[in-house]
Amino acid sequence: MAISKINNYQNQLSKSMTTATNTRISLQQFARPEVKTSLQTADSLWLGTKVGLFRYDISNDSLEAIARWQNCEIKCLAAAEAGLYLLAKEEEILTIHRCDQLGNAIGAIALPEGDEPKSLAVIDNQLWMGGKYGIYYYSAEAWCKVYGEGKCEVTRLWQQGDCVLASVKKLAPEETPALLISEDQGLTWQIKWRGFYGDKIVAATTDQIATVWSGLRPIGMAGKLSKKPIQAIAIDCIRSQNQFQATVQGHKLKLYPESANGATIEVKHPVFGGELSGLFLRGGTHTEGNRQAFVTAGHGAFAINLVSGEVSDLFAQTQFTEPVGRVKKLFPLAESDSFIANASFGTFRSLDGGESWQSVQTDWAALRLEAVVSDRQGKLWAGCQDGIFTSEDQGAT
Repeated sequence: MAISKINNYQNQLSKSMTTATNTRISLQQFARPEVKTSLQTADSLWLGTKVGLFRYDISNDSLEAIARWQNCEIKCLAAAEAGLYLLAKEEEILTIHRCDQLGNAIGAIALPEGDEPKSLAVIDNQLWMGGKYGIYYYSAEAWCKVYGEGKCEVTRLWQQGDCVLASVKKLAPEETPALLISEDQGLTWQIKWRGFYGDKIVAATTDQIATVWSGLRPIGMAGKLSKKPIQAIAIDCIRSQNQFQATVQGHKLKLYPESANGATIEVKHPVFGGELSGLFLRGGTHTEGNRQAFVTAGHGAFAINLVSGEVSDLFAQTQFTEPVGRVKKLFPLAESDSFIANASFGTFRSLDGGESWQSVQTDWAALRLEAVVSDRQGKLWAGCQDGIFTSEDQGAT
């Protein structure tokens, strides 16, 4: 099988994401919203963030903020026949809203008593909810609980044929990941698969499963542990011949061909690191005419040109009236005025005591830094949850 590799580590994300060493730029100018949930519809990519709801028009390459949801935290999204459902947090109050095709609210739904939504889905034109303690569907203006005793944190619900599937992050009593399947619209459920702590489900069908650390395999078969986690799979794109359509693993996005004669496309870039919230293909599938993918994450949202490998920031032209993102940790470097800052929107360095900042374009740019140490010659050691990285030039590469 032919493989087309694109290593884009030295390419710029966009003009707004980089800066020359002699230009003063504040850390907040790099800031991007944390995308907590995302949804692709026919012509749009919806981005639910901690500061509001955004709609990216795929055809026109334009991003707009939906005014109704400004400064609201959008925690869940689900596509409906004539719009979408969303879970919003306003003034510490959670509410599910029904919206039209433009994202405007047209109705509100109270939450089931004693539970907190973790996922929403529309199955056979009916709203379903996965909570911390079970699975529900909404009928006759009331919630009906169909599964759950004790801890049952459902992070995704979806339908395959006549079956309803549920991805569970923590299922009692062990509080480990699990896959639940119902063949009768939620009347009865079976635990189809159960894993070990931290090996979360990335995608699944009724007979195959892909998890963060154990990869893709038939349900019931032990997986092979990988050194690099699978961060994302194009939703519902597991092929019948034990192959994905698209994956992000480590810092590499792979787009697989439809036939044995096609070429696998690989794009390598730091923005693929960290915890991703979504991977989407333009048009929802891989065809010869499709050469664009989208990645959403805690550090922003990005479009990937699968021919050139160019990665562009969807929030590049967006102006924010309030601070967005979070600076999580600040690391001083040995005997210098230099710092490394780890934020929700990436990793950055300052060589002048914090007066100006530069984006770090390395393997660990989007990972969670736990510790950074340096020597007098400028060599760095960065400890992340995914490994230990070194730099010979104070974090530039």
